[in-house]
Amino acid sequence: MMVWNRRLKDRLPARLLRVIRDTLESFGPLWSRKYYGQFGEDAVIQGIFQDEAWAMASAKAGGGIRSEPGFYVDIGAFAPIQHSNTYWFYKKGWRGINIDATPGSMRIFNRVRRRDINLELAISTQEGELTYYIWGTPNVCNTTSKEVAEKLTKNGCFPEQKKVKAQTLRRVLDECLPAGQTIDFMSVDVESHNLEVLKSNDWQKYRPRIILVEADGDEGDLQSIAASEMVSLMRGHHYKVCAWVKPTIIFKLERDENGQETSMASAAATRTSA
Repeated sequence: MMVWNRRLKDRLPARLLRVIRDTLESFGPLWSRKYYGQFGEDAVIQGIFQDEAWAMASAKAGGGIRSEPGFYVDIGAFAPIQHSNTYWFYKKGWRGINIDATPGSMRIFNRVRRRDINLELAISTQEGELTYYIWGTPNVCNTTSKEVAEKLTKNGCFPEQKKVKAQTLRRVLDECLPAGQTIDFMSVDVESHNLEVLKSNDWQKYRPRIILVEADGDEGDLQSIAASEMVSLMRGHHYKVCAWVKPTIIFKLERDENGQETSMASAAATRTSA
């Protein structure tokens, strides 16, 4: 598929390819379905929220099933509809922040996802510039990882290289998250740079209820995932693995039977910083 995309890109003018892509994303029937996540992640998240709401209603802690729209952060957003873990929620009235480093990617987001805050940059532990390896707009292989790029290049797929702006997640949320806004879920899928994204957050201040992260590297089974640095990091911030939609790990913020964070120190820090 990547070779075919490369040949098509070489034969057709770039302007025409952008028009075709934008038209498909905006109006095409290719992704007209109930859920849009590449592996059904959005269906799983909706199920988790629904189970939480029923549990709270049964315990008379929440006053009923949650109906108001929520807020998401999508890092490595890829495209506004295709393979999107957030578009189903957007259609239900939610809003959020979409971030992708691919040059030109936010043009179509600004057209299709107008309620959202759309940012064209990379998220990393270091601010400044990163080399970005690009096979298309969009393309699921685009990455800041030199190792991943070298593996794909050996298969005959040669990327375009561009310098892109990089910021920490902490800074982006400080500057762009609306005042008083909590994050219901965060999706992270940036091709072998996911751990750096998580490390760049301020976990005392920003604590999404649900976090979806694509497993990095060779974390291809449950045993290796359980022993991974990513799971260890999230456990340290009081998140537990609640689902696995290969290759996506879904973490849930630990709470007690009353819906409060099990880490009282973290909860206090969150309230203080709000």
